[in-house]
This record gives sequence, C-alpha cells and structure tokens, in this order.
Amino acid sequence: MEILTEKGGCELVQCKSDPCIFYKHDKKGNLIALFISYIDDAVIGGPPAMVKKIKDHVSSRVEIVDIGKMDVHLSIHYKLKWDSQGPYFECSMQDYVNKMVQRAEEIIGEPLKDHPTPGYPGKHLIANTGEKINESGYRTLVGKCLYGAIKVLPDCSNAVRDLCTHLANPGVLHWKAIKRLFGYLKYHYRPMKLRAPTELRVTGFWDSDWASDSED
Repeated sequence: MEILTEKGGCELVQCKSDPCIFYKHDKKGNLIALFISYIDDAVIGGPPAMVKKIKDHVSSRVEIVDIGKMDVHLSIHYKLKWDSQGPYFECSMQDYVNKMVQRAEEIIGEPLKDHPTPGYPGKHLIANTGEKINESGYRTLVGKCLYGAIKVLPDCSNAVRDLCTHLANPGVLHWKAIKRLFGYLKYHYRPMKLRAPTELRVTGFWDSDWASDSED
C-alpha cells in the first residue's frame, strides 16, 4: 500500500498487528487519521481536511467511489446514539443474525427454542464416539457464528470456540450445542455499544483449569 505510506503523499504508518490498518499521529502523538482496508472496501477517519487529502491522494492513483459517511461495513450497521453516559456507536448485525437464525432452522429442520446463555456454563464438549451427523451443515452454521463472534458477538466467543474443535466429527451433543447457541441468538441478541473509555486500561483474562477437561 505504497499509495498511503509514500513520502509526499499521506505518509500513513502501517499497523504491525493488522496490516490492513494505516494511521497517522501529529507531533504530540494524537491520532489524526485512520485508514482501514478490506479487499475493495475502505473506511477513512479523521478531520475533514485530512480525510479529503487521503481520498484525493488515493483517487489520483486508483479509481474510487465515495459513498459518504459510513452506515454499513462488512455486514455491521453503525449508528451514532446517546444515552445517560453520553454518545456511543451502536454496532448491529441484526440482519446478519436474522439470516443466521433462519438458515439454522432450515438446516436443523425445526424452530429454535429460547436459551439464556450461548453455551453450557462450566462444561466442555467432548469428542463424538457415535455416528457422525450432518458434517456439512454443522460446518456451515459454525462458520457463520465464527464470523459474527469475531465482529460483534463477544458473548458467543467461548461457545463458538468449543464448537470449532469438533468440525470433523459432529455428533448428537454437538448439534444440541448448536441449537442452544442459535436459540440464544434468536431471543437474546443485542447490538454492541462502542464508546470512548473514561479510563483506558488493558486487562487480560485466562483460564488454566485443565482438570475439567475429561478427555485429557
């Protein structure tokens, strides 16, 4: 992406942890520009003058289509809202979740029931020792959930991780877990809120409870 980083142009810096993100700081270290690319889609953030400079520079090298302020990107709908704590961005994948649930009910062949949590608290799925059941359908549904969990479904991450470990040989218990996850999404999905933190701290969580793994 020399277009963004070359001298005499935007002179953005490529992010080391995510090569699709480019940014620029001012002399005081404040973030003044952000460019995020995904194949042929891009999002630009910053003051109007900086955004225009980036768009003009990129358009001088490749053809672009400016669709204005971001509303939807990669199946996520963004909307600026306010509550008692101040402004925030609502990040919603309601349309995507609705389509996932519909597809799940088509593959499963019955309506999904309401479940209060996406997974089974304190339990792990174990390997299937019986007959393999609809491997293709299982992989399809887990794949759809995996994309959602990466984007705006952090509450489903652990359940999806557990389901992912049994893609090659799903059985009765795994399909029961799939029904639980999609039942949770059908009745309890809520959009995620993004707001500027009042205090920015990096916090890590881990679980080394290997004793609960009955297969190891």
